[in-house]
Order: sequence, then C-alpha cells, then structure tokens
Amino acid sequence: MEWLQGLAQDHKPVLDACAGMTAILLAAGAFRWRAHVRLAPWLAAASGTALALAMSMDDFLHPWDERYHAVVARHLISHPLVPTLYEETPLPMAPVWGSGHVWIHKPPFPLWLMAASLRLLGTCEFAVRLPSVLLLAACAFATARIGSRLLDERAGLIGAFLVAVNGNLLDLASGRKPTDHVDSVLTSLTCLAVWSAVEHAARPSRRRAALTGLVAGLAVLTKWLVGLLPFAVWAVLLRRRRERWPDLLIGLAVCAMVAAPWQIYVAHAFPAEAAFEAAHRTRHLFEPLDGHVGSALFYLIRIPRTFGEASPLALLWFCWKRREPALIAWAALPYAFFGAVATKMENYAMPAAPAMALMIGWAAVGAWRWRAFWMRAFAAALVALPVRYAVERWKPFHRFEEERAVARTVRALPAGQVLVIGAQHFIEAMFYGDRAAYLEVPDSTTLQRLRAEGWRVEGGP
Repeated sequence: MEWLQGLAQDHKPVLDACAGMTAILLAAGAFRWRAHVRLAPWLAAASGTALALAMSMDDFLHPWDERYHAVVARHLISHPLVPTLYEETPLPMAPVWGSGHVWIHKPPFPLWLMAASLRLLGTCEFAVRLPSVLLLAACAFATARIGSRLLDERAGLIGAFLVAVNGNLLDLASGRKPTDHVDSVLTSLTCLAVWSAVEHAARPSRRRAALTGLVAGLAVLTKWLVGLLPFAVWAVLLRRRRERWPDLLIGLAVCAMVAAPWQIYVAHAFPAEAAFEAAHRTRHLFEPLDGHVGSALFYLIRIPRTFGEASPLALLWFCWKRREPALIAWAALPYAFFGAVATKMENYAMPAAPAMALMIGWAAVGAWRWRAFWMRAFAAALVALPVRYAVERWKPFHRFEEERAVARTVRALPAGQVLVIGAQHFIEAMFYGDRAAYLEVPDSTTLQRLRAEGWRVEGGP
C-alpha cells in the first residue's frame, strides 16, 4: 500500500482531479435518485468520501496529534493491551502527555482501529486514516436515516451531504488537524449511537437498546465520558414514554460493560500513568492547557466558518419554527459543555455536527419550497458555502513538497537499536522504523554510556 500511496502523491494533480470529478458525479447521482431512500444517502456519503480518500493519501504524518496516535497504534500491533509511545526509553523523560513509555492519554478504541488497519495494509499513513474515513461515510449515512425519522427524507439527504463534505470533519478524518482521528471517530460513533436510539424510539426493542449502549460504550472508549452524549439525546426521545425507560437502563448497563473494563485495567496495570492522566483531564476543565484559551463564545463564533456563513440564520429558523427537541439537545450540549470548559480547541464540539447539518438541511429544504428568488438563493448558499469551505480544507493540487521531503529523510534513518538525537521530527521517526528518537541532545557522558549499552546514535532531521 505504501508504494501506491507514494505513486498517488507523485501524481497529485491527477488524483485530485479524479477525486473532484468523482465527488461531483456522486453528489449529482444523490440528487438525481433522491427518491431512493437507501441509495441516495450512500451516494451523498460517498461524494465526501472521495475527497476524504484523496486527502488521506498524504504520504507524511501531520503535526501534533496524528503522529502520536500513529506511533502508539503501530506499537499496539505487537501488544494490544499496552499502549506505548516509546518502546524503549534510553533517556529519562518528564511525565507529560507527549512522552514516556506507557501512553494512555487517549482511550484505546481509535488506536485499535488504526492498529488493525496498519496490520492489514502495512506501515503507511493511509492505513492510519482509513478507519476514520470509513466511519465518516457511515456517519453521513446515519445522518440521513436520523433525518428521515425526525424530519423528512430530503432534509436527511442534505444533512448527510453536509456531513460528508464538512471541512472540519474531512480535516479530522484525514489527520490534518489536531484531535484528528479521536474526534473523528467520536463524532461518527456518536451519530451511529443516536441513529440506534432514534430507531429504538420508533420501534422499541431490548436488542436496539443494547445496540445503542454498545455503540455508546465504544464512544466512551474513544474519548472518555464525552461519549455519553447519545444517552442525553435518547432520554429526550423517550421523554414522554416512561414505559421504555428500562430500555435506557439496559443501554447504560451495556455501555458500562463495554467501557468500564479498560478503565479498571489501566488503573491497576499503570497506576502512576492513570493518576497523571486523570489529573490532566481534570485540569482541562478549569485551566487553559497548552495555550488553548478562548471565551465562552469560542465555539459559537466559529459556526459560520464550520457550517457556512448562512448557517446561523438556518439554525435560528429551525429553533423558532421546527423545534425538534432531540436535535436541539444534540447540538446544544457539546457547545454548552465545551464552551464552559477552560481548555478550548476548535474541533471539540464536532460531535454536534450531524445535528447541526440536519437543522441546516431542514432550513435549506424549507427555503427552496418558498420559490421566491431570495429564499432559493438562501437555500443554495446553505449548501454551496460549506462545499467551498471543504475545497479550502482539501487544498486540491497543493503538492506538500516540504512535508514529503521531511518524511523521506525520516524514513531513510536506520532502524534497530538506534537512538536518534536532536531530531525535530522525533515522533515520526518512531513510526517509520523501530528506533528511539528525541528532540534533545544528551551530554557526552550519557552518549558514551548509551553506546556502551549497544545503542547506535544518529543525528535526526
């Protein structure tokens, strides 16, 4: 797979042109066969997947989170229950999230998905991103099915398309932005769990209740208690059907059975690391870590950029005219919670994206039905502006020559009992081969000791 990815990047203009034409044809097909309730959503989802696959062909690891997740996932192939960043630690490191032997800064489920993909496709960047891309396609389809239940088929179809081509979600699935695959998988699992909850509300059964709890449990195994958001939406759906509340308890029990064993395991297997990470998560609530600061309006003022400049009007119209409680709760809770949390990062609120897309889709359908020119222009803007933003995030025909050159240099480093020092790209160095790499340069006495222990010392790029 690595050679194919390199070939695709060597001919990136051709790749991007093919991806763009495929996306246009699939979107046109979704519109043409919009009456087909199963086919049309898949075509809408696939239109965005074509772009996501093209973005995922970048043959280098992106800065910050993706490179850490990729290294830990690669190591999980050998020991699935021991997440490690450094396989060996020849130099001492401070107990911070970006260093150390055992790495439990994030729960394991997205890392397990990446590890399985790496095992299947080999050590390449595309394998790291493929699970997020596939789950994003499933998320878009689930959005359409939720929309058909709570709103109507056309609103669901447009919502699915808006999820599939959302610039932030494409960036996350392709690893280009911080929080990358963790938040991408979380958003997709949240949407799938809500879909299961919506189906349960329409046709109650204990099997559907258990399925909702299972998917929500995987969401908790993706990003801690944020994964419980589907239960809030589910409770709103069942607010007038108290006879079905025992099913909600079944879902919670299944969720606990899925998520709790890992928490118990890491607390016993890695008590020091678990305590450090628990304290670190708590600090996110009360202090802005790593310079990620912002006001209570941090996420709200980014809605126009995330969902299109016309989206605030659509959301206000929906809340005034349609007022579907489950969708409003789904959208409002992440924005309210992360708005109150001290540490702010742009994509923390993205689990709300499918609900936002459905509300915007409903407004687009309603505005188009008015037939007045200005209303139809408004409806077109609700779809066209997010597409424009997706193209900006996609960066078609941009060749990333500098990033590719760095990756080639890092791949060429020797592997084995090798210690790379003074490396600006030390995390990537451990993804492309079995070696330890550090930004720091040890003193001569430490280097002499390491060489005596059998380490081959190399300078890093």
